[in-house]
Amino acid sequence: MTRRSPKRSSSSEQSAESSPDRSRAFWYVILISLVLGITARIIAILIAPQTSYLPDHISNMGWSTYAVQHGPWHVYDLPKNQPLVVRVRDRNGQPGQSVRLNAHACNYPPLSVYLFWLQGVVWHALDHDVITLQSPPRLARAFNLTQPVSSRVVDTRASRFADALPGIIFDFLLAWGVAMLVRALRPERRSRILEALAFSITILAPPIFLDSAFWNQADSWITCLLVWCLVFLMRQRLLVAGLIYGVAIMTKPQAILLVPLFVYVFLALRFVPGGTWRRALGLWKTGVVALLVVAFVAAPFMIADAGSAANSDGAFRWFKRSYLGTVGAESYQRTTLNAFNIWWLDMLSQGSPPPDRAGQQAFFRRLYSPDETLLGIRKGLLGRVLLGAGIVLAWLLCARKWRWAPQSWPACTFVILLAAFALPISVHERYIYYCIPFVIALACHEQKWIPPLIALLLVGTFEMTSFRWAGPQMIHLSESVARSASGLLALLTVLALLYSYAVLIPRAKDPSVGRPPVP
Repeated sequence: MTRRSPKRSSSSEQSAESSPDRSRAFWYVILISLVLGITARIIAILIAPQTSYLPDHISNMGWSTYAVQHGPWHVYDLPKNQPLVVRVRDRNGQPGQSVRLNAHACNYPPLSVYLFWLQGVVWHALDHDVITLQSPPRLARAFNLTQPVSSRVVDTRASRFADALPGIIFDFLLAWGVAMLVRALRPERRSRILEALAFSITILAPPIFLDSAFWNQADSWITCLLVWCLVFLMRQRLLVAGLIYGVAIMTKPQAILLVPLFVYVFLALRFVPGGTWRRALGLWKTGVVALLVVAFVAAPFMIADAGSAANSDGAFRWFKRSYLGTVGAESYQRTTLNAFNIWWLDMLSQGSPPPDRAGQQAFFRRLYSPDETLLGIRKGLLGRVLLGAGIVLAWLLCARKWRWAPQSWPACTFVILLAAFALPISVHERYIYYCIPFVIALACHEQKWIPPLIALLLVGTFEMTSFRWAGPQMIHLSESVARSASGLLALLTVLALLYSYAVLIPRAKDPSVGRPPVP
């Protein structure tokens, strides 16, 4: 007995020593990823002017400056075709300024408006110079611009930084949420190293920092909220999950992509071993809190809109603009909006456009038309059928594999969001973003999710620059190279989806099959 005591003591000492080592390793990984992540975003902001996508940046800064000047609640008063001074380059590549139009009235929900206001505050603080220019004659005649245009110059490093700042903040909150999702997946086998790895991959993933810092888009705003909503659902914190989901609804309409997951969670709370209808119906708390958040956030905008004499849309103008005007809107009725998915493969299969300009326009209208048929079915309808089938299949496979346990919820969310990118029509290229944080968490939890993670990071990276080389722009590049590269990326998307479904198929020797539900 006395000889064994030193062994136990030695083992105890090694364990005590290894714990601080793991803690130090955790913070080293976090610190290094923070430094590299911030550096990548600084570089992206520096190269964004005259390189990144301009129309959305013009819209964002037009709404931002109007929100600062008139108050956030009045931003929906701003009509489309607002003129702004924009930094451009002439045919010789020389920098200068010209008047460009903000083609869109604000079509984001009210909570996003506060973030646009924040961008405007930062922009005005960084750039005090207001430039006054006459509109180009052709633009002035077309839009009756009789007065000189005065504004800060859009597409500078100051405007790009202001536009990127909220997205970058949400990038880091998103990475923290992904780390917490890994923790929720491993309640009995917590690994701080895996949590740090999930944080680091998210921060350094090119689709993540290119979206916020280079393209200046708002996808991290909504994805961060969806990740944290799932984290609190898995923790059985239904009120907090409802609060976060209400915030998400009022931030971007893509929050509706989580509705199929809520349906699955409702069924899971009933059919999980020991589940009851009472537990399932307990989700009413989540729904009620979300609705209360919507009402609270919308109230100031509804009051302002109801009292606006120039507003013919009434108090629900925010809803008509941000939901009815974007989800299923006629202006987005194309089979694919540069999304490398099955409809991109369909587009490539139809050949190249004719060389003449008129023929090209007619070709592209037919090429992207959702009213054309495939297999005797309208492409628009076929896309909806495929998405519906993909969602139901994800439900069934996850339920079968994990017996409805909460550990199945992230996998179900990931596959649903990937299917929402790969299968329906009218999908924007950036929508691949929404599934990536969830597959990062899954890959840090189980190695079998690494292949789709690698594939989607590759596809997502090229999607974030596709506005420069894909779609109709292919005719300005080496068309064969652009078609081959984009086709390969679209094929990777489809294969990643098929692989993910295959991973969900239960197997007799799979240790997760029949595993007790996570408390």
